[in-house]
Amino acid sequence: LLYSLLPVGVFNDVIAPLLLVCSSLLLLCYLRIMGRSWSASAFGSIVGFWLGSSTLSAAGHYGKLGAALYFVASLVLIEQTIRSQGIRRICWAVLSGAAVGFMLLSQQDIGMFFGLVLAPYAVFRLVQTAGRRPLAWISLLGPVAVVGIILSMGTALTAYEKNISKASAVQQESEDKWDFITQWSFPPQEFAELLAPGFMGWKTGDPSGPYWGVNGQSKGWQETGQGFRNFRLDSVYFGVVPFLFALAAIWGAFTHWRGSSTAGVVFFWAVMALVCFVLACGKFTPVYKLFVQLPLYGDIRVPTKFLHNLVVIMGILSAHGLDAVLGHEKGRRQGYILAAVLGGGFLASALVLGLGRAVWEQKFSEWGEMAPVIVQRMLSGSWYAVISVGLLVVLLKTMSKLTSKTALVGFFLCLLPVFDSLYVTKNYFAAENVAALKKGNAVIN
Repeated sequence: LLYSLLPVGVFNDVIAPLLLVCSSLLLLCYLRIMGRSWSASAFGSIVGFWLGSSTLSAAGHYGKLGAALYFVASLVLIEQTIRSQGIRRICWAVLSGAAVGFMLLSQQDIGMFFGLVLAPYAVFRLVQTAGRRPLAWISLLGPVAVVGIILSMGTALTAYEKNISKASAVQQESEDKWDFITQWSFPPQEFAELLAPGFMGWKTGDPSGPYWGVNGQSKGWQETGQGFRNFRLDSVYFGVVPFLFALAAIWGAFTHWRGSSTAGVVFFWAVMALVCFVLACGKFTPVYKLFVQLPLYGDIRVPTKFLHNLVVIMGILSAHGLDAVLGHEKGRRQGYILAAVLGGGFLASALVLGLGRAVWEQKFSEWGEMAPVIVQRMLSGSWYAVISVGLLVVLLKTMSKLTSKTALVGFFLCLLPVFDSLYVTKNYFAAENVAALKKGNAVIN
């Protein structure tokens, strides 16, 4: 509808940010429904959609943003369904089914990946709230399944067959197909990239920070030099501070939240985060060999798509963690311990890289004149993580003196991922003057 109503230039400028705004507001609603404070909910919604997700459009991946929006909408509507009774429950369930259906229509592979999180979540919450009452289960799962199937089954299956199955069927041999669908797998040894911006470089071929990892590398490249050495166009980043808060949430579930429904929710999302990370590793873990045996999933390319799930989950976990740290003295002590560990690790990395710069440049000598740039990016990313943790500690120390100003401290905490987003996205987006294009040329005319 927007595409038909708006000039194409305006549409291209506004669609990605509009999807991100709507998604982050929906995540804010979900976190508020789950009892998180305004500060924590705002923090989580920024982390979930304005760090890793915000760079997707740099590679032209608009469909993924739409699927993520309907995933979060489904979370909100499922919670509303669980918390309602009678006819209201049925109405909310129908809307939940509509959100699931639109999620699958937006992009089939990403929608199915989100479905692997959404379905267990609905079952988990039913077990947690309804126990063994079968009518409660039917009143939620029945309308969701029926409406979702009616809305999406025909179109989604047709699109899946056209865009996914046929592409995969080109690979005749099973080994070729495995290489085809897992080429873009997240190397677990590149985990630091998720916490320190640009640690592995920004994107393939970027002169200011070339990606130097092996994500997207073609099979046999090291032996033959044929195909891609690597290929990555967008960032996979959610930041050291959100990760710290996610760990604080899990720690808090074992201590001051122990035995509560909040602890159960945190444990669920922690398990989902681990599952998504392992599956994102694709060919680098034997688990993916089992995963591709599932119907339909065996044809889907690019395991790193699970990182889109992971960044949203990190937003949810980090919101719980922020409340755990701000709301409990024990949580604050746990935050200091985690800050010491993570900050100390990146400080050690910065010192090793800085003091041994010549050695590291020699290590990357195969990259030629890009070797110093790569080492500098690793060094800058490490120092960025150290400074981020340092600012967090300052804010937590400030809070201990301003116990009546928790909301103000929470506001300043929210500025950390905001600055992260500005820092990361400036490496993927720049304003361009399109006046010359609008005047036309031989090709355009």
